[in-house]
Amino acid sequence: MSSDEPATLFSQKPPPIKARVLAKRDLLKQWLEKGVPSEHIQDVPRNLREAREWNDPPLGIHRVGSLNDFVTTHREWGSVVAEIDSLFKELVARAGPEPQRKKSASRSNDDLHKKVAELQQLLQAVTSQWHQARDRQEELETALVKSQLYASGLETALTEVKKDLADARKSSNNVTPLRGARK
Repeated sequence: MSSDEPATLFSQKPPPIKARVLAKRDLLKQWLEKGVPSEHIQDVPRNLREAREWNDPPLGIHRVGSLNDFVTTHREWGSVVAEIDSLFKELVARAGPEPQRKKSASRSNDDLHKKVAELQQLLQAVTSQWHQARDRQEELETALVKSQLYASGLETALTEVKKDLADARKSSNNVTPLRGARK
């Protein structure tokens, strides 16, 4: 590519790491002095990992890929990283409680899968209880029918015994005493 050709977003290399770190610090300082523009409130990093991964080329902010290059103990710019850490913490403290960030789709999906699994377990438990209750009800209904049949059989037998007894009494009145029986 010649020096006369306009640079495109894809052909531009990000600035050196030190320049990236300094740009993040300078922007955070500016936001601390003048306030964070409303369209960038969600962009304020809340920890060093987010600050390292923060990438917004229109603002001159580029991601630092290596974990080792964005630590407070780095020999060249560790003090700048420590300053970034305190700057974003101060910005977050000034902003008050942070707004709820949307859950990632995978997190929401995982939550839904867990909820579905819990509901399936609950459904299995309730279904099992329902089947047990139904089986017990059928057992009790069968026992009731048997008891009613037994009671009916006893009533029939009692009625027959009473009839036989009545017949026996009636026929005992018609009994003639034996001859030669002593009185």
